[in-house]
Amino acid sequence: MHFKGSKKVQAVQKPKTIPLCEYWKILGVYREECQEDGILMDDYEANKQQESFEIGLPVCRLKFLTASCVKSAKCPSGTVCLDFSTQRCCHPMPGTCPTPTQLGYKCMVYTPISWCTTDQDCKGKKCCPTGCDYNVCV
Repeated sequence: MHFKGSKKVQAVQKPKTIPLCEYWKILGVYREECQEDGILMDDYEANKQQESFEIGLPVCRLKFLTASCVKSAKCPSGTVCLDFSTQRCCHPMPGTCPTPTQLGYKCMVYTPISWCTTDQDCKGKKCCPTGCDYNVCV
């Protein structure tokens, strides 16, 4: 049927939007800033020292995803991350060596030779143990 004077009207569908935190939740990605008990960034510096002792999150000892790290007053380093076992942990303080587990070296060397013995050997980097009886610059 066609009515006189009628016009075809094309439906316009508005793109759906969802809050960013809901998006991360759907994807199963943990984001510190999306947690109910999250700290407002304005309060970050004021709460940093107090909350880092209250929460007591461990320093990351396993490998962790750098992309999962966010600013948080819950850690002395000011950054909380998610390690590969999906546990929250504090990013190590700047200037500290990663653990041998985080470095991921496989001990397959018969006569290990260290790349360094002190930080001065590393031209601005850290001389860190691999857990395989030799050191590397990181």
